[in-house]
Amino acid sequence: MDGISWNNDCSVGVQQIDEHHKHLFELLQNVYESCTNKDQTDGAETIVTELVDYATYHFATEERLMKETGYFDSAAHGMEHQRFIERVSEFQHDLITGKKVYSIELIGFLGNWLIHHIMEVDKKLGLHLNTSGIH
Repeated sequence: MDGISWNNDCSVGVQQIDEHHKHLFELLQNVYESCTNKDQTDGAETIVTELVDYATYHFATEERLMKETGYFDSAAHGMEHQRFIERVSEFQHDLITGKKVYSIELIGFLGNWLIHHIMEVDKKLGLHLNTSGIH
């Protein structure tokens, strides 16, 4: 997918979180390929389900680290996670029930959210975790 891939600029300085983010970018790439390849459009439902499952796992890891280190902005950060899961779950429901899902809307939402969340929200968390001795 052009323009949206993990690179060192996306690093938050915490190895576990960076590895999770790399996988989220891979899943985003898979969604893109499924939505743009006419032969694979049926696979979008499976990939979005995997994305919801993995994002839930990843968010739980971040939220655990926030709690363990007393992160000052954990409530707002957690709300972003919740809103992401709610919106992607709507896409997932639409795919499962056969409602038309516009690829550009799904891909745009996922890409924009992931970049914004990592570069602005998770970078702040990464600095906090580094200060707490987590790298």
